[in-house]
Amino acid sequence: MTALMIVIPGNPGLASANRSRRYAVHGGRAMSYQSAESKTWRAIADEAFREAIRKAQDVNVYFRPYAPIEVHVKSWWPRWSKKYQQPLGDVDNPDKQVNDAIKRSGLINDDVLVAKMVMEKGYDKHNPRIEVTVVQGDACDE
Repeated sequence: MTALMIVIPGNPGLASANRSRRYAVHGGRAMSYQSAESKTWRAIADEAFREAIRKAQDVNVYFRPYAPIEVHVKSWWPRWSKKYQQPLGDVDNPDKQVNDAIKRSGLINDDVLVAKMVMEKGYDKHNPRIEVTVVQGDACDE
């Protein structure tokens, strides 16, 4: 079994697919573009993945790009909901963006290879982040 842990600093809400695209009309034509906050989050995520992969390769840990993986995501949110008594944020907000970051990193060839995804959320006012664990091995190959 091969495993890799990645920590993406910052508010998990910025990883939301809902925030990734913006729409406008210019000269009578509808246009879609990537939002500035999405570009910033992607750059931070891509650097976190590059660093984690570099460290893993230093100890001879490699992924097979055409083999299935499991992804475990824990998002640590900076706000607390008094009404619901839990962290304020949708647990599934970062799922699509995290899978896209895994693909961009080169760990896998296509995010269709994500066979299982586990999502959790927690509260950390002073250190919001997304912790991603990618696992590839016997359990994923069945």
